[in-house]
Amino acid sequence: MNEALIGLGSNLGDRPAHLRAGCLGMLQNGINILSASSLYESNPVGYVSSNPFLNAVVHVSTGLNAAALMTILQTIELQAGRQKTNQYSDRPLDIDILFMGKECINLEGLSIPHPRAHLRGFVLVPAVEIAPDWQHPLLGKTLRELLHGLNVDNEGIRFFSASNWLHNV
Repeated sequence: MNEALIGLGSNLGDRPAHLRAGCLGMLQNGINILSASSLYESNPVGYVSSNPFLNAVVHVSTGLNAAALMTILQTIELQAGRQKTNQYSDRPLDIDILFMGKECINLEGLSIPHPRAHLRGFVLVPAVEIAPDWQHPLLGKTLRELLHGLNVDNEGIRFFSASNWLHNV
């Protein structure tokens, strides 16, 4: 079994419901959720929008390899109404593989660890909540260390709700 940290985000529609649907889609595809962070609200990063994001990170185990996992996650996004574009935009559901064990993968359309995970507070804040000692395989630092060295003030990260948001999934 492979363990991974998966990031989820939503800034359109019923954001908590979209995140729950993303997790339900994972469960329905044999991806086991070991733990889930609380929900955090943040400003969009990389583009301007008046729609704040809800973000969470889940720790999962799966028998899938990285490419198969990514295919399933992309299918779940599309089922939620995600429109693929070449630029950042508002979306009902965004799901990213942040880390998969200690793997380093660089294929077309798939980079693990996520190439910007260590630069984003909206990823690191929830990830540190559930996996503070997870080590970034390229940088050799724990997620806690990476968050400590990051200025996240411009992201406007704020607590939204406790980790029981998945209780009905």
